[in-house]
Amino acid sequence: MNYTISTINHRSKYFEQVIQLGEANKKTLGFFPRGAFEQHAVKKQIIIAVDDETDIVQGYLLYGLSRRKMLASIVHLCIDTKQRGRGMTRELFSALKEQTKQGYKAIRVHCRVDYDANSLWPKLGFQNVGEKAGRSKDGKTTLGIWMFDHGHPTLFSYAEQQSENIKVAIDANVFYQLQYPEVAGNEESITLWEPWLEIDLYLTPEIFNEIARNKNKTKKEKTRKFAYSFPISKSSDDEYESTREKVFSLLPKAKNISDESDRRQLARAISAGILFFVTRDRFLLDQRDLLHKEFGVLVIQPSDLILQRDEVLRQAEYFPSRLAGSQIKIEKVHTQQTKELLGSFLAPQEETKGKFNHKLQIYLSDPRTYETSIVRDFDKSLALMVQEKRDTEILIPLLRLERKPISKIMIRYLINKIILDSSKAGIHVVRISDKYLSETVLDALKEYGFVKISKEWIKISFQEILNTSELLNMLSSRKWEDNAKHVVQSIIQALNAVSIKETELMLEIEKTLWPLKITDIDIPTFVVAIQPDWAMHLFDDTIANQNLFGSNSALMFNTENVYYRSARPKYPSAPSRVLWYVSKGKGKYQNTMQLKACSYVDGVDIGKPKELFRQYKKLGIYSWEQVFSIAKKDLDKDLMVFLFSKTEVFVHPISNDELQIIWKEDGKKFNIFGPIKISQERFLKLYSIGQGKDNKK
Repeated sequence: MNYTISTINHRSKYFEQVIQLGEANKKTLGFFPRGAFEQHAVKKQIIIAVDDETDIVQGYLLYGLSRRKMLASIVHLCIDTKQRGRGMTRELFSALKEQTKQGYKAIRVHCRVDYDANSLWPKLGFQNVGEKAGRSKDGKTTLGIWMFDHGHPTLFSYAEQQSENIKVAIDANVFYQLQYPEVAGNEESITLWEPWLEIDLYLTPEIFNEIARNKNKTKKEKTRKFAYSFPISKSSDDEYESTREKVFSLLPKAKNISDESDRRQLARAISAGILFFVTRDRFLLDQRDLLHKEFGVLVIQPSDLILQRDEVLRQAEYFPSRLAGSQIKIEKVHTQQTKELLGSFLAPQEETKGKFNHKLQIYLSDPRTYETSIVRDFDKSLALMVQEKRDTEILIPLLRLERKPISKIMIRYLINKIILDSSKAGIHVVRISDKYLSETVLDALKEYGFVKISKEWIKISFQEILNTSELLNMLSSRKWEDNAKHVVQSIIQALNAVSIKETELMLEIEKTLWPLKITDIDIPTFVVAIQPDWAMHLFDDTIANQNLFGSNSALMFNTENVYYRSARPKYPSAPSRVLWYVSKGKGKYQNTMQLKACSYVDGVDIGKPKELFRQYKKLGIYSWEQVFSIAKKDLDKDLMVFLFSKTEVFVHPISNDELQIIWKEDGKKFNIFGPIKISQERFLKLYSIGQGKDNKK
C-alpha cells in the first residue's frame, strides 16, 4: 500500500476521519474531546498518513509544542489496526522529527508501562528517562517517560527543567466524579487525568470534612482512602484564615453547610498559591471574574481547562489586571521594619525565626555592602531582595516573595531589572544563593536562563553587540569564578556545536545571555509604529509622566505583553526582533516620533476580532471597543496580535531626523505607515545608536 504523509488543519477534508480513528482507539488513547482535536488542527499539529488508493486516513500523529521548554510532546500516535507493522509509524514520526528539529531540543511521550507500545519507542530512538504516577478509570497506573533527543548541544539539556506539571485544585464534586468514572456524564472530569494535560490534581484539607458528612461508614472509609491518593494543598494557618475571611466577605452569605465548605475549599487553594480551581458549581463559576480580580485564581469547569489548556495556563502566568490600580514601589529597608519582614518573608516550615532575623540584622547593619530592598503595593509587602554588588558579580543572598496573585509577574519584573541593571554596569555574573527560594521564583529563574550549579543559581549576561567569534573569545579569555566557569563552558560548547544557520538555536543562546545581541544570527527584524497612548503603557515612562493618569502599572511591570494591529502586511513574524517607533499621535506629547525600544517577538496569531480578543484579553489592557476599532468595526476583518517580551528601552532614543539620515544612505525616506522589515545590518546600527554604543553618533 502506498500512502502520503501530510500535515492538516481544521478545514482539511481528512479532519473528520482523524477524529473517527481516534474514537475507534479511545480504549488506549483515552477520552479526547472534539474541541481538543480542533485546537491541535488549528495549530497544524496533526500529521496524517492517507492511503493513496482509497483516500482514507490510516494513521495520525497529534502533538503539542512548548516553546519555553523547547519540547514537543506526542499526544496520540494512532495507526488503524489493519495497517500496523507496515512502517507507517516510523514515517509519521520522521515527519514530526523534521518539523521540530529546528528550535526544539527533544520529543517526549508518556506511555503506560503495561501497554505493548513501550516496545516501539526504543525502535524509534527514544530513551526511557523515568516514570511517573498516572491514573485511569481502573485506578492508579504508572507512566513511562520517553525522550527522543534531537542532539542539540548541552546548553539545551543541562539546565533543570521547569516544573513538569501545573498545580490544579479540584472541588468535592469533581473529586467524586473521579472516584466513580463508570457513571455516565463523568467523562468530562475523568479527562483531567490524561497525561497530555500536564497538570497535577490537588485536594484541599476541607475535602475530609466533606467526606466526614457521609453517613455510610463503608463508603466514607473508601472515599477517604481514595482522597489520600491525591496530594493535599498546604498553607500556613495565618494565610488560610486571612484568605478565608476575604472569601466569605466577598461572596454572598452561604445558604448551607455545603456552600460554606465550597468557600473553604476555594480559600484553601488560594492560600496555598494554587491558581486554578476546577469546579462544576454554577454559583462559583458565575463569580469567576470577581474572584480572579481579587485573588488571581482562575475558577473554571473541567471542560474549559481541557479545551483551552494553553490559553488558560498562559493567562494565569501573565494577567496584567492583577496589578491594575496598584501603586508598586521599590524602597530601601530600614532596621525598624524587621518585625514586619519576619512576618511576611520567613520561609514557612523550613526556616526558624532566629536564623532569618540573624541574616536580616547582618544585611541591615552593613548598608555599604548590602542593598536591602522591599517591593510594596501601598502598605502591603510583596517582595524582599538583598543584593551585594561586587566588582565582577552581583550576589543575591535573599530573594523572597509574599504568596500573592501577582507574584509571578513581580518576580519576572525583578529578575528582568536585575539582569538589565547589572549588564549595563558591566557586571556579567548574577549569583543567587538563597536556600529557600519558592517554586514561583525557581520557575522564573529557569525561564531567564539561570542555571543551578552546586547550591547557587547563576546567570551570565552581556550588554554587548558581538559576532560568534568575538563572543567565544570574550567567554574564553575572561577569568570566571568556579561555578560561573561551569556555565560559561557549557555555553562555549553550545556555540561550537551549533551552526550559524540554525537560527532558532542561536537565538536561544542569545536569549540565554540577554541583553547580548549576536550579529551573525539571521533573524527577521521589523520597525513597528506605536501610538504614544499605547507606548506609555508598554514601555515609555517619558510619555507616561506627561499624562495626568500615568501608565498602567499592570503592563509596565509585566515582562510579556501583546499588541494588536491590522493583519496586512503580515509583519512581524515570529521569532523575530522588533524596534518600536513611537509616532506623533493625536495628543500633545513630547518625545514622540522617535525609535525608543527593542523587543523579541515570541508569537504571532491572526484571526477575527472576537476570536483574538477572547483568547488574549487577559494579556493586555485592550478593551473590546479598542480591538473592534482596530478592526474598523468589521467583525469579519482579520487582525494580528503578537506577543513580545524582554523589552529594552533605549538610552538614546533615535529621532525622526536621524532616521531620515540613515535611510537616505540607501536613497530612501523613512516613512512608516505599517511594519517595515529591515536588514540585520540596519538593526545592529539602530540598536547600537539607541544603546549609546555607536561611536559615530
